Amino acid sequence: YSPDNVKIVLSANNVLKVSASQQEVGANNNGSVQKECTRQYTLPNWVQPENMKATMSRDGLLTVD
Repeated sequence: YSPDNVKIVLSANNVLKVSASQQEVGANNNGSVQKECTRQYTLPNWVQPENMKATMSRDGLLTVD
């Protein structure tokens, strides 16, 4: 997934939701493939959301810290 296709949301109850989607069109517009992924994590109460940041490496590894 490219960074433009990834969405990260932290809700008020400390639930971190990471979702991504991407559509690939076949050669000569002959069909397409839609990929989607969603992960959800409940964070501990001691996590300070204002100090969190997300980065994506060149090889597509997403890090949230």
